[in-house]
Amino acid sequence: NSLANGLCILCSTLNIGCNNCTSTSTCGTCNWVQGYVFLLNRCYTITPNGYYNNTGYAIACDTTVDCATCQYQAYNCTACITMNLDGNTCVNPCPAGKVGINKICVTCTSNCRTCSNIQSNCTSCIPNLTPSVYLSNYQCITSCPNYTYANSSTS
Repeated sequence: NSLANGLCILCSTLNIGCNNCTSTSTCGTCNWVQGYVFLLNRCYTITPNGYYNNTGYAIACDTTVDCATCQYQAYNCTACITMNLDGNTCVNPCPAGKVGINKICVTCTSNCRTCSNIQSNCTSCIPNLTPSVYLSNYQCITSCPNYTYANSSTS
């Protein structure tokens, strides 16, 4: 209940998602069954950015592992602050075979072992493929262009 103009008012009638309240704008807990999330004495219909919903309570994402947004757990990242997202982990640099594009680790194109800047900019090729592939002009190709030869030891 809340006191307004000398009258007791049921918190549930305020339509701000409160189970209990101390004023018309300050909640003690939220109605999480109806989807409300509690943060700093307020109830939200959507979990604020930088937090995840833990049974109706907004819990901060773990910024020590660079999580900007998270889901289910504080360290289960869905976006990173400064690093690149690889699965649900923030990494820098991206692992071999991936390149960071818009803060997300993206798999290099076919036959690239490593790439840079964009996923189709190969810097090395996957070894021991059949047929063999060779790096030429930032692409991994099966036959070398005119006036070049396939160097088996360096690919």
